[in-house]
Amino acid sequence: MEAGMREQLQIEIREGQNGGIVLAVRGNGTDGISGVTDGVNEIKECGQMRLTASRDQEEEFFAVTGMPGEIEGEILFPLPESVRLWNPENPCLYDTEIRGIGDGGEEKLFFAGRIGFRTLRREGRRLYWNGTPVRLRGVCYRERQNDWEGTRRDLELFAAANVNFLRSIYGPFSDRLLSLCDEMGFLVEETAPFYEVGTERLATQDLPHCREEYLLAVQEMYAQGASHVCVLLWSLGHDCAWGANFSAAADWLRAADSVRPLTFHLPMSIPEQERQMDVWPVQYVDWRLPFDVCYDQMVIFHTPGEENEIGYETAQAEYEVPVLHEVWAPVACHDREEIDRDPSIRRFWGESIRRFVQKAYRTDGCLGGAVLAGVDEDGSFEGMGEYRWGILDRDHQPKPEYDALREAYAPAVLHGCRREADGSLSVELESRLIFTGLEECELVCGDSVYEAQWTRQCRNLYLGKLRQKQGMEATAEQDAASEESRQSAGKCSGGAADEARPSVGKCSGGAGAGEEREQKDSWTLRLPTGRSFPIPWERQETVEFEGSSDRECGVQRIRNGYSADQEEEEGRQSGCGEASSDGLAAVQSDQWQITETPEMLDIRNDSFCYRFSQTTCMLTSAFAGGGQVLAGGPSLSAAGLLLGTWEGRSLAWSRQNGAVLVDIRGAYRDTLEIRFLLRLLPDGQLDAAYEVEKLFCHMPHTVKAGIGVSPGGLSEKGISFLLSGDVKEAKGARFHVCGAHVTVSGGAGIGILAGPEPIAQLRIEEAPELCPEAVVDDRDARMVYTGSWQRMDDDCGNLCGTETVSRQAGDTMCLSFCGSGIRLYGATDLIYGRAQILIDGEQCAQISQYPDKVDFPGMSRGYEKRYRTLLFEAHGLEEGEHLLEVRVLGEADPGAQNTYTAIDYAVLEGASYPKGSRLMIHQDYNYPRLVRGNYMRPKVTLTGGERQSVRLRLTTPQ
Repeated sequence: MEAGMREQLQIEIREGQNGGIVLAVRGNGTDGISGVTDGVNEIKECGQMRLTASRDQEEEFFAVTGMPGEIEGEILFPLPESVRLWNPENPCLYDTEIRGIGDGGEEKLFFAGRIGFRTLRREGRRLYWNGTPVRLRGVCYRERQNDWEGTRRDLELFAAANVNFLRSIYGPFSDRLLSLCDEMGFLVEETAPFYEVGTERLATQDLPHCREEYLLAVQEMYAQGASHVCVLLWSLGHDCAWGANFSAAADWLRAADSVRPLTFHLPMSIPEQERQMDVWPVQYVDWRLPFDVCYDQMVIFHTPGEENEIGYETAQAEYEVPVLHEVWAPVACHDREEIDRDPSIRRFWGESIRRFVQKAYRTDGCLGGAVLAGVDEDGSFEGMGEYRWGILDRDHQPKPEYDALREAYAPAVLHGCRREADGSLSVELESRLIFTGLEECELVCGDSVYEAQWTRQCRNLYLGKLRQKQGMEATAEQDAASEESRQSAGKCSGGAADEARPSVGKCSGGAGAGEEREQKDSWTLRLPTGRSFPIPWERQETVEFEGSSDRECGVQRIRNGYSADQEEEEGRQSGCGEASSDGLAAVQSDQWQITETPEMLDIRNDSFCYRFSQTTCMLTSAFAGGGQVLAGGPSLSAAGLLLGTWEGRSLAWSRQNGAVLVDIRGAYRDTLEIRFLLRLLPDGQLDAAYEVEKLFCHMPHTVKAGIGVSPGGLSEKGISFLLSGDVKEAKGARFHVCGAHVTVSGGAGIGILAGPEPIAQLRIEEAPELCPEAVVDDRDARMVYTGSWQRMDDDCGNLCGTETVSRQAGDTMCLSFCGSGIRLYGATDLIYGRAQILIDGEQCAQISQYPDKVDFPGMSRGYEKRYRTLLFEAHGLEEGEHLLEVRVLGEADPGAQNTYTAIDYAVLEGASYPKGSRLMIHQDYNYPRLVRGNYMRPKVTLTGGERQSVRLRLTTPQ
C-alpha cells in the first residue's frame, strides 16, 4: 500500500442488507465516533467514487462505482458475485484503488493497496467466514522488534506447521506484519496494549483521567488493522480486570466495526448488566472438560473451591457465544524440572495437543485455540529470559514441540487402508481442511501424474491427481532442498518435514461469495496399482508400498516413523534373540566358565564376561569381545520415589538349558525389598527382571498444583544399568521405543529389544557416581566456607540429604579443583536469593535460586523446593588447577521471601575423571506435574509381587 493511503480511509467488508457483499469506505478519524466520518468530507465533494480491483496481473478485473453520502459517513461499493473470497487456505488478494471523480472528470486517488474480500457473521455459538464455520489452529505470538526478515521466517515456520491463526499478546501487531498475514493466510486476533491491568499491575481501568489513554490505544489499533482482511476479532487486553475505561473502549470499537467480534481475556469480570463479549475466551481448560462452555477463567486461576475429579473449579456463565481457547495444552516448559530430568516430555506433549485439537474439531461451539507460545523469550521483553514456552527456541529454530504441533494441526488425518479386489488400495482419509474440499486438492506422490478417485461415503465421485515431487531418493542436495521447502511450506501442504512424504495441497479457492460449503469430513482415496510411493500416516507413521509400472502394487509394511536402520529391531517381538540387525549380530560362543570367590562371582565365555560383587550382590562390570559395556546394575529406576541406601542380601546362580540364571535379593533401606533376576545366554542376550517383595513406603500422593491436579505416583518405573565410558552412539534411544542400540567408547555396546515385556521409554543420563572422586558434596573438606554458613539436613532430595546455606552478603565458598570443567548444583526455593560465581578470580555469572515465575503453575504448597538443580557450569577450561568461588550477595528476586544461597554438591570434569552414563529402561512412566489441562497417563505405582522385565543384548566391537 502506498504510504499514507491507509491513514485517509478505512475499508470494511460486510454482507449487504439485500444479500451479496459490499465494501464500505469511511474516513479514519480518531476523535470519537464523529471523528470516523470526518475524513469523508473531502470525498463528498466528488461527484462519484470508483473502485477498481485486479488480481494476477489483471487476469481478474472488475470496477464498481459508488455515490458519496448513500449512508451517512460511508460510501458503499457492491461487489460482483464473481469476486474470489479470501480465506486462510486461499489468501486471495486484489490490487485495489479507490478514486474520486469530480464534476469536470478530474480524478483523485484516495486509496491504493492489496485487500481481500470476505463475509463474516456470528450465529449463536458459531462464527462463519465466507459461510463456513471457523476452525482455528493457532499459536500466540509476540512480534519481533526491528527484525522484519526474522518475523517473516517465523511466519513461514508457523505456516509449515499448519497454523492458521495468530493471537497477538502484550500488544497489537504492526501494519507490516498484518500485511504479511493477509498475504500468507493467517487469521488474527488483534490485542490492545493492556495486560495485567488490575491484576499484577496498577488498576487504572476505572480512573476517569485515564479514559483518553484507553480510547487512543484502541483507536490506533483499529486504524492500523481495520483494513486488513486477516483480522478476525478484536481483543481489549490480556489478563486484565474489567472497568469503565474498557467499557468505553468496547463501545467505541463496536461503533467503528459492526462486523468483527470483540473479546476480553477475563470476561467473567464484566458485570452482567453490561453487554457481554461476542467471543468467550478461556485458558488452561482440562482436555477432559467440555470445550464449548463459558468457564470463569478467574476461578480456574485463583479459587481452589470444591475440586472435581479433574481438579478444576468450573464456575461458568450461560451465554450463547462461541468459545475460543486462547491458551490450550501449554507446552512442557511449565514443568521445567521434568524437562531437565527427561526431555521426552516434549514429545509426550504432542499427545496432549493432539487430544485438544481432535476434541475442538468435534465441538461445534468451540472455535479452536492457540498454544502458548510461538517463540521462547530472549529477555528483551519484561525480563522474560527464562520463558521457554514456545515451539521455536530463542534462536527461532524449531523445537520438538514444533513437530508435535505440526502433526496435531495436520489438515488431513489418515485412518486406515485396505486392498481392493482389483488390486488398488483404498485409503481412509479425514479432511481437516476448512475452506477447501478434497476435490480441489492434489496428492503429491510420484514423478508422473496419475488419477486417483476421491469418494465420500455414498456421495459424488471426484477426480484428483497423483503427482510426485522431484527427489524421492535421498541425496545431500535433495535433503537441503527438502529443508528449504519445509521452511517455506504453505498452509495446506500438510506441513511435511521432508520431501519423501506426500502432502495434501490446494488447487483453487473455496466457496464463492455467499456460498456455504458443506463440510466434507470422511473420504476414501483409491490409489492405482503399479507405483511405489509412501503416504503420510497419522502421528508420524508411514505406510510404504513397493511396485513398478508393470508390477502389482503391494503393501510392504506399516511402521512407526523411526530411522531406517531400526526397522529390523522394530519388527522384532519376543523372539528377538533369533534375528539380527545393525550392531546386534548374534554370537555363538563356548560354554560358560563360572568362578566364585568370597569377593566376586565371575561368569564368562569366549565373548562375554559378567562380574558380580559378593558384598553388594550387584553386577560390577560386563564385557563384550574384550570391551567393557556395563559398569553396574541392575538397579530399580523409580523417579519420584527417594530410594534408601542399597543393601545386598544374597547372590545365587544356577544353570538352565545353556543359560545362567543369577538371583539377586536385597533392599533399599526403609523403602522396599526387591529381587532381581538375570538370565544370561551364550550369545550375549541378557534378560533382566525385577520383583518388589515388600513395600515399606507410600507412593507419592495426589496433590493440587497451581492449575490442575498432579495424579501422584511415580514419574518412571523400570530397570537401570551403568554404562562404562562415554556413549558414542545411541540409535533409536528416544522416547517410546521398541528397540534401540547404544555404543560406548571402545566399540562394544548393548541393544535394548522388544522382549518379554514391552518397552515404554528409554533414557540415558550422566552418572557421576561411577567416579566418586569427581563428586564434591557440600560437607566435603574440599569446599572451604568463609562467613556465617549453616549446615542444613534435608532428606527430600539433596545429595546425601544435606546442604549448606548463607544469607550474609560477602560470605564465600571456595573449591580448588583440578580438571577442565565443573558443574555446581543446589536447590531452588521461595526463600533463596542471588549469588555471584567466579572462576580463577574472574566473575563468570550471577545466579538466582528463586524459582522462575513460569515454574510456579506446576508447584504445590510444600513442594516449592526443587532439588539438584544445575546452578552453574563451566567447560573447556585448560586442564589443571582452578578455583571456583561462590559469593553470597544477600539479594532477593522480586517475590522472594529471603536471600539464602544454598550449595548441595559439585561435579568435576577432566582427564582424571572417567565419564559414565546410566541407561534407564522403563516399562511405565508418567509426567504427573505437567498439569495445566494437559493429558497425563494413569498413576504409576510399585506393587508387591509384580514382576516386570526387559531384554538386552551385549554386542562386540564392530
